[in-house]
Amino acid sequence: MNATLQASEAQLRFVTDHMPILIAHCDQQCRYKFVNLPHARIFGCEPAEMIGRQVRDLMGESLYAVAEPHIAATLSGHRVEFEMEVSQNSESPRTLHVIHVPEFDADGQVVGFLATLTDISERKRAESQLRITNQNLQATLDASPDLMFDMGLDGRYFDCRSPRQDLLAAPADHILGKLVTEVLPAEAAETVLDALREANQNQTSSGKQLQLTLPTGQRWFELSVARKSTPAGAPSRFIVLSRDITARKLRESSDTFLAQAAIDLDGVLFLQALARYLATSLRMDYISVNRLDRDGLTTTTLAVWHDGHIADNIQYALADTPCGAVPARGLCRYPESVTTHFPRDPKLQALGAVSYVGVPLLSHNGDMIGLICAISRQPLGSPSQVDRLMMHMAPHAAAELERLDSEAALRDSEARFRSIFAQAPLGVALIDASSGIILEANARLAAIVGRSVNELTGMPWMKLAHPDRIQRGMQWLQQLQSPGRASIEFDNHHQRPDGSRVWIHLTIAPVSARAAGESQHLCMVQDITERRQADEVMRSSNAILSRFNALAVGRELRMVELKRDINALCAELGRPPRHRVVDPVSAAQDVV
Repeated sequence: MNATLQASEAQLRFVTDHMPILIAHCDQQCRYKFVNLPHARIFGCEPAEMIGRQVRDLMGESLYAVAEPHIAATLSGHRVEFEMEVSQNSESPRTLHVIHVPEFDADGQVVGFLATLTDISERKRAESQLRITNQNLQATLDASPDLMFDMGLDGRYFDCRSPRQDLLAAPADHILGKLVTEVLPAEAAETVLDALREANQNQTSSGKQLQLTLPTGQRWFELSVARKSTPAGAPSRFIVLSRDITARKLRESSDTFLAQAAIDLDGVLFLQALARYLATSLRMDYISVNRLDRDGLTTTTLAVWHDGHIADNIQYALADTPCGAVPARGLCRYPESVTTHFPRDPKLQALGAVSYVGVPLLSHNGDMIGLICAISRQPLGSPSQVDRLMMHMAPHAAAELERLDSEAALRDSEARFRSIFAQAPLGVALIDASSGIILEANARLAAIVGRSVNELTGMPWMKLAHPDRIQRGMQWLQQLQSPGRASIEFDNHHQRPDGSRVWIHLTIAPVSARAAGESQHLCMVQDITERRQADEVMRSSNAILSRFNALAVGRELRMVELKRDINALCAELGRPPRHRVVDPVSAAQDVV
């Protein structure tokens, strides 16, 4: 009998020690009568060490304070359940789900209780993580700009969530329960149904786009559809995300316009096309691209699109107009009632303007050089989109305006250069530095060298030089390559085709060329033949004068010698000198 009992207890011990729950049997005084191995290990003990000991002693005061009211309720005859956290050594706290079942004797009196404890730490962590995930998902949905719909395969709306009511084709409470064909235009509804059918076959669908006309204007949306998990036999349901991609479509459209305009259009034609594009894309009645005049008080339109056609350009004062606020404020917007802000602007009154947007055109160094003005007879439906597109286009318009101004300045500069080049009193030629070809020559140079302008154009400069002077000319030109050398000057002689000779003074300086890699020389030629002839005459005169002076001085020297001889004879005869002798060379030096 004892052997059987021992075998039974051993079997019970084996089973309970290997159960995934903690088991404890306590008497009415809360002393342990039986614990399985997992329960003992919670407290770092062996089962035999816990038998007969008080629950309070092993649990500790803080943990027992949690369990005590539940133990009291159990000893009162009630079955109780609760959760508690315990720590074992340095491990993280573990959450236990506890069930207390009272033990009754034959008289119905409570004589103890059975406690079963299940470690639910992993489940609690999973639940916590699920809560966090759900919270993050909800936060993501709340922050998402997308419209979200719960729809059936037939396009019926079961739920709707929208961050902005102005993006819905109808109020949310009017959409629920209706079919998509009852809410959207036929073409847009068919796009949604196509996406639902595709998701029904492939679980998901993405990339389909539809365009809607809403009170805020034209809007583009991109659909992403995912099939929901539903019970077997239940109708298919889908989550449909509709993202507003109007800004992206406008950006793509504007980039396409700019790419095409860069190929096909230039100058004012580009600005006119830009005005038309903005008016069409933004549904504005009036668009103008303006240049700010030098006085800073007036502006002149370069391109105007008004009610579907190009209009004449005008000049107007900025005072008392919304355009006058742009220089100080930058982007300037009046979504409605613009005339109440500027009652003295006759142009706004004539246009029947309700809304206005103006953006500045800035030069490469940040100075305002113009502006784009947009006017509508309706309130602005989507101010941010208008702002975004106009600000995107402003730098391109500013660059084109700067280019137009630069070209105009270049034309003026070239005209002045041509006038100076043609009318200069000096001979002037522009020479390609690498080939030595004369690119341009003026009439004065042609007259100096005895050729026509047409003859000189395209002629190598070496054909104009004397053969004996070509090598020296090459050396002079090489000197221009020296660092810091701005120009060279020298005299040279030239023989004209008719055989006459002319002396010239040349000044050669490098000039900037338009194309990279090109190098040019500006050659200025002065006819110094008369000067050289005058110099020759002067040198001849000086030579004759020198010979005359030499003869005159020789005669004086002979007279001095004669006077000295006479004075010497007088001295021999005992007479005084008859002549006063002065050295002509010393006298000349004294005079000098």
